[in-house]
Amino acid sequence: MWFGLSLLLTGISLCAIFYVILSPGLKTVQEKPTISLRRLAWVWPWVTVSSTVVMPFLSWTYQRKLQHNIELAGYKGDVSTKDIAGLQGLCSIVVGVLGVLSILNMINNYFGLLGVLLLSMVLGFQLPLVFLQRKARERKQSILKVFPFFLDMTTLCVESGLNLHGALLQASQALPDSPLRQELRHTLNDMRTGVNRMEALKGLSQRIGLNEVKQWVSSLIQADKLGMSLGPVLRTQADQFRGERFLRAEKKAATAPVKMLFPLVLFIFPCTFIVIAFPLVSQISDIGFF
Repeated sequence: MWFGLSLLLTGISLCAIFYVILSPGLKTVQEKPTISLRRLAWVWPWVTVSSTVVMPFLSWTYQRKLQHNIELAGYKGDVSTKDIAGLQGLCSIVVGVLGVLSILNMINNYFGLLGVLLLSMVLGFQLPLVFLQRKARERKQSILKVFPFFLDMTTLCVESGLNLHGALLQASQALPDSPLRQELRHTLNDMRTGVNRMEALKGLSQRIGLNEVKQWVSSLIQADKLGMSLGPVLRTQADQFRGERFLRAEKKAATAPVKMLFPLVLFIFPCTFIVIAFPLVSQISDIGFF
C-alpha cells in the first residue's frame, strides 16, 4: 500500500515538474524572436519566461549598459534588453545545472556543490554579454576596414561641390554591404526626418563606438561651428586615417612572428627533430652503441 502510494506521489511530482518545464512551449500564443535570433526559436518561450523573472532584479544602470552593448553589436531594433536578460537567466540555469552534474561524483560536500553551482550560474549569466561584446569587436573591425575608403569618397564628393548630406549619400552608395553602410543609411534617414545634421552624426559615432569615428565627427562639428570649409578638413582626416591604417597593418605584420612562435615550437620543431634524429638513431643502434 505504502509502496503504491509512494509511486503515485512520485508520478504526480514528475508530472508537475514536467508541466512547469514544458508549459512555456505549449502555449499557443508566443512572442516570436526576431530575424537575428531565429536559431533560438525553439528556446524562445523559456527566454520569455526567464525575462519576466530576471528583469525586476536588474538596475537601470545595468539595463542601460545592456542597451549600449546591443547598439554596439548592431542588434538595435532586433534585440531588446528584455531579450538579453531572458537569455542571461536561461544560460545561468543551464550552465549551473551542467556544472553541478559534471562534478557531482567528485565532490560530496554540500557547500562545495553550492559554490560550484553559484560560480557556474554567474559564468552562464555572463555568456550573452560576452557574445554581444565579441560581436561588437567584430563589427568595429569591419567598420574600421572600410572607414578610410569612406573618408576618401566623402572628401572627393565634397571637393566636387556636393554638400555634406549629398556626399554622405554618395559615399554610402559606393560602400560595400557592411555595418558602416547600414549606420550611414540610419544617419541619413534621421536627417530626412528632421534631426539636426550634427546630432545625427553624434548618434552615428555613439552607435559605432570607434574613437576614429568620434574624432571625425568632432572635426566636422568644430568646422561647422567655426564656418570652415569642409573640403580641407575632410582631406586632412582622410590622409590621417589612411596613414593610421598603414601603421596598423605594419603593427600586425610585426607581431606575426611572435604569434607563429608557439605553433612552431609545439608542432613543427618536434616533427623536424624526429625526421632528422630517426636515421641517426637507427644507424647508431645498428652499429651497436645501444
